[in-house]
Amino acid sequence: MPITGLPSIIVSSSEFVLEKKPGSKDTASHFVKGQIVTARVLEVVSGRQALLLIDGKKMLAKTFVPLKPGQDIKLQATKTGLQPVLQLVEDTHGEMPGGYIALIKSWGKSGPFTHLSGLLARDSQISSTAEKSPMPAALNSLRQLVLDLALKSGDVAPQFLNNLIQGSGLLWEKKLFSLMSTPGGLQSGADWVEKDIKALAMRMLSLTSDGQGSRLEGLRTFIDGLENLQLFNKFADEESGRYLLPLPVLMQGDLKFGQMLLTLGNSSKKPREDDNAVVKVSFLLTLTRLGDLRADFSVFGHEVSGTFGVATEEIKVFMAPRLIELSERLLSHGYDVREIGCKVVGAEILAETALFDMAIEGTHNGVLNVVI
Repeated sequence: MPITGLPSIIVSSSEFVLEKKPGSKDTASHFVKGQIVTARVLEVVSGRQALLLIDGKKMLAKTFVPLKPGQDIKLQATKTGLQPVLQLVEDTHGEMPGGYIALIKSWGKSGPFTHLSGLLARDSQISSTAEKSPMPAALNSLRQLVLDLALKSGDVAPQFLNNLIQGSGLLWEKKLFSLMSTPGGLQSGADWVEKDIKALAMRMLSLTSDGQGSRLEGLRTFIDGLENLQLFNKFADEESGRYLLPLPVLMQGDLKFGQMLLTLGNSSKKPREDDNAVVKVSFLLTLTRLGDLRADFSVFGHEVSGTFGVATEEIKVFMAPRLIELSERLLSHGYDVREIGCKVVGAEILAETALFDMAIEGTHNGVLNVVI
């Protein structure tokens, strides 16, 4: 199962890029590579900028690390020059800050894409004739991209996962870096924007006026949530090689967002020595007819096994012929299906299940205990 792009899901979550403060002299060029300094957080300017006090000098830094005013942190210089880069020296044993865990858990099963779903539904009546602005075109592009990326009932889409990763917005900064590093790359930037959810949402935000309060707040909340998800994935990858992704599903014209958790068997800190590892995929959805649905699959080479978890015995009976169809479809595409089953887990357990917990706690058994 070749999966591309995931190791670059964010350029770095623990870097501090020092910026020259407007009107001030350059005070950040005295660092030595490898030097460790203590920084005091004076002010959190925005979700991606903080004012630091280092060796008695105020410095503005761009970072994705969650910070609080008054906090002391240790940083190590990894790049020197006019724009030094410092790396957070972690003393928390790799644990993700508790505030971020609470925030991410509060999203529910749809994650930050809850806000995107609301935006698409609320603005569905906008047409190109209703407004004399680029907004309808940007909105239509965003809606069409989400529909193109969605998993569709009955469709065979071998590149679904790779397309989802590339278009989800989680790699947007990596794409920008690639564009800026390639001669003439920015000339093709417009095409890249049309294929990236985060880029299109940022375009819509730039076209939204202060008078459009609900849309403005929805876009900001969605983009902030997506960036928090990028940060979350950076931590989860470093610790256990796990990635949490949005899962758009289109069934009978109804668009839903769920969660998908990938476990690749390696991590940034502990790369695996070969490609012969089990890839585990879990997803969680709330569907109109079936209610909460959980699935855990394991893939080893071309061998596949998995289990669905449903709320009631009636739903299990309903799923039975569909599991046979799924097995036949996988066999026709060259997979060796070991076992695909269905268990009644219970409505209360499914309602309380969130894949965030599995990614944080470093387990991938959940309530179904899937083993090849």
